[in-house]
Amino acid sequence: AGKVRGMEVDLAGGGKWRVARASIEGDWKLTPLYAGEKLDVVRANSATYSLNRIEIADVAAPGVRPDVTGLDRPATVVASTFDGLTYTFKLGKLRGDDYFATLWVSGEPRPAGPDAGERAKSIAARLPGERALAGHILLVARSKFEDVLKKRAELLERKDTGKK
Repeated sequence: AGKVRGMEVDLAGGGKWRVARASIEGDWKLTPLYAGEKLDVVRANSATYSLNRIEIADVAAPGVRPDVTGLDRPATVVASTFDGLTYTFKLGKLRGDDYFATLWVSGEPRPAGPDAGERAKSIAARLPGERALAGHILLVARSKFEDVLKKRAELLERKDTGKK
């Protein structure tokens, strides 16, 4: 999910947040953002950048039950890109260092800007493989989602309490 425009995270244990930006160079905005809060832009960048290269460790055995994988009550991550694609991840339980997951890719690529031709070639090369993963239960590296599966409060700048 390169060049993320917006990302919404709905955590399995409760809690939901969304970051979005108007342009590739634009600042991330957190919704909702309450009085006195400020988004930590580094954390937002880390969360969205994590989705650039998802590493698939394995494919789960056919017929594995949702209650075993945790996909009966998953965390959901929806990332939309400036290239017109939307990636929907459902993340279940950990198995070792990998999450059980599903992935769906929707939309049609519409790259724009000075590097549109190069991005179009890159998307054309990887998109069939990404779309072929739909319907399979995957095992994806936990490390790719550590910055994504944070509670909303963890995305905020920490207030300096003045204590030493």
